[in-house]
Amino acid sequence: MSCPTVDRRNLTLYVGLVALATLSVTAAIMGIRALIEGAAMEVGARIPYYVFFMAIVVTLLVFLLEREIDDGWKIISTSLAIGVLAFALSLLGVEGALFAYENPDQVLSNITFYFISAGLLCTSITYWAVNHWREFISSGRTGVRR
Repeated sequence: MSCPTVDRRNLTLYVGLVALATLSVTAAIMGIRALIEGAAMEVGARIPYYVFFMAIVVTLLVFLLEREIDDGWKIISTSLAIGVLAFALSLLGVEGALFAYENPDQVLSNITFYFISAGLLCTSITYWAVNHWREFISSGRTGVRR
């Protein structure tokens, strides 16, 4: 089995996407920390913005998926699931970024590297899960490449 080659442009894109996803998940982990520690002040005042972002994501996905998928149930369920994920990640990510901005001394500690490592691991596991989810729902057909 040969290893696929990646050109420089695609490599830059992949590295950029992994870095963006890792920073997003790291910010979300910081957001969880901020919420647990009670450092996320006035989070209730920002919730309407997170809900609005979720509504935008759901609406865009409904229109985009309508062109690709015939099954209406798959369109709406996928759109809503990703919308809820967008709400959660935007809430936690923004709260984490605000926490980092307001508390740089706490962010620039050894624990931050654990958060970044966790973010990178979550990014790779999510990528893997998106590409292999069919193996878990199929009836015993594992290891089959598409």
